[in-house]
Amino acid sequence: MDAFGPQVGARFGFGYSEDGGPEGIVYEDVNRGVTPSFLMTQEPDGPATEREGRPMFKDRETVLLRVAGDAYNVVSKPVDEEIKRRFPEAYRRWSANREDGESVSGTPLRMWPMISTAEIASLHALNIFNVEGLANVADVHLAKSPTLRELRAKAESWLAEAKTGAEAMRLRAELEKRDGALIDALAQISALREQVEALASSKPKKAA
Repeated sequence: MDAFGPQVGARFGFGYSEDGGPEGIVYEDVNRGVTPSFLMTQEPDGPATEREGRPMFKDRETVLLRVAGDAYNVVSKPVDEEIKRRFPEAYRRWSANREDGESVSGTPLRMWPMISTAEIASLHALNIFNVEGLANVADVHLAKSPTLRELRAKAESWLAEAKTGAEAMRLRAELEKRDGALIDALAQISALREQVEALASSKPKKAA
């Protein structure tokens, strides 16, 4: 039995297959009254953030499942194979019509603290969506915006400082790891010395 009960589980498709789940529910029943809304969201990229020393994100396909008649009943979940099977036409239309120009891998402009909302809008109009893209704008395009050269220089400087900071953090972590290993080794040597001394003192002395 579904932990949420058969009706709740059926409504959101928890654990049900296209051929029907344990309650004999098929997608036609599961999807009744449920409207999917697909969108691209960004999730933090932990390894990349640690490596680069600045906030890094990666794309994730997300679906919002809204229940007709219940304004507070919205479920957000990553798009997986089950969702694609449940809503094949809706997913196909969204995939075909979505804008792929916005690359949010790296650091999206809206996550960059050194830029205004108006500047973000202006850069989006030029197909610039992340700090990396801004830093790599070719000279030939700088005339398209009066502030583009200044913003590019700011992005280049910020990325360089972040990279330097990440390298410093990496070196510090390596030093701390090495120091920790040295301390452990010294502690082991000290413990062995104490054991040797204890064994030596416990041996009976030979008669003269």
